[in-house]
Amino acid sequence: MPTEYTVMETEPPTTKTKIALVGAEQNGKSRLAATGRKPVLFHEFDRKKESLRGLPGVYVISYADPAWPLQPTAAQDFLTNISKLENSLDLSQLGFKVPPGTLVKTNVVDSVQMLGKSQGILCEWMGRNQLRNV
Repeated sequence: MPTEYTVMETEPPTTKTKIALVGAEQNGKSRLAATGRKPVLFHEFDRKKESLRGLPGVYVISYADPAWPLQPTAAQDFLTNISKLENSLDLSQLGFKVPPGTLVKTNVVDSVQMLGKSQGILCEWMGRNQLRNV
């Protein structure tokens, strides 16, 4: 890449902010995230959406895996919805009953730890036939 010179004073401020909220459980991270630019879309893995009840402009997609021995679906469902968002930020395209053109302005994953756990469960389930008892 060639050398590039930029005078930052003339550059516009960022249009996207990425924030990780870190803290102990039950300390208000989700409520804080819900104060983002509306509409706020939560991808909820913690089964704690009740903490967001009554908040205007907040939409929640809850992900949960079915009981064993059925194939886990939460991780794949999340990826499917992220793919839809890459095509359009319109909440109506995700299945919410909102007027077309209602675009997501804040996207929240609650929580990344539980998303990672869902991914691990899916990988374990997919690899179960590849295990060998010795």
